[in-house]
Amino acid sequence: LDRFFQSPHITSSMKPQVLMTLLKNLVERMLIIEELMVDADIASSTMNMLFSGFRALRQMDNDLCLQCIPQLFHHCLHYFRRKDSEAFRIKVSSVLSDLMELCITEEAVGKAFKYSQNSSNKEHPVLSIVAGVEAMLTVPYQDSWNNAFQLISKLALIVGEKHSDLMKSILQELGLLAAGPENDWTDAIQECIGNVVRALGPAVVLDAIPLEIENAVEKGAEANSWLGFILKKNT
Repeated sequence: LDRFFQSPHITSSMKPQVLMTLLKNLVERMLIIEELMVDADIASSTMNMLFSGFRALRQMDNDLCLQCIPQLFHHCLHYFRRKDSEAFRIKVSSVLSDLMELCITEEAVGKAFKYSQNSSNKEHPVLSIVAGVEAMLTVPYQDSWNNAFQLISKLALIVGEKHSDLMKSILQELGLLAAGPENDWTDAIQECIGNVVRALGPAVVLDAIPLEIENAVEKGAEANSWLGFILKKNT
């Protein structure tokens, strides 16, 4: 199948809707076979094959390709929770990152932003992807936080400052993680926030993660002093 998807003739011999259906079926049927996906070689070849298929579909119809990514993300989330699938997690995060860069256009981000402002209809592939990345910051996915930080960094570059509100909830979660006690992820969290500062600008980050200096002075609360160091380093 990998060779088939890489064939230069596929765009002329198959309709995009047919290819989309094929990819959805492959994602649905292959990623549920957990015994296969914990094998590093099989997991890697499977994700390479799917990426080739998504890339072919993107050449035919980018909107259809984008619609397929949330399904892939949804089926992969389960493996991000497993402790015995590190090889698969690394490969999946790499493929998801490449697919986001390949398929999420400025136009798609703009449409997602409009959908996010509409309380009655928030269904859009980009919003589903953002929600999936945010879900990875919760405790059940702790073993995959490094993968989540990589996806957040890429997402910030794609979304951009103009539509940064799409990522505000993610940034707030990052702030909560960074403000906690030092742990094995502290350096990675701070590096991720630094990447976001460079991609979205310090004002966006400060809006989501306030320094809380006034509360610290007036109420004795803990200030986010760690953020000052990150802002200085990345602006």
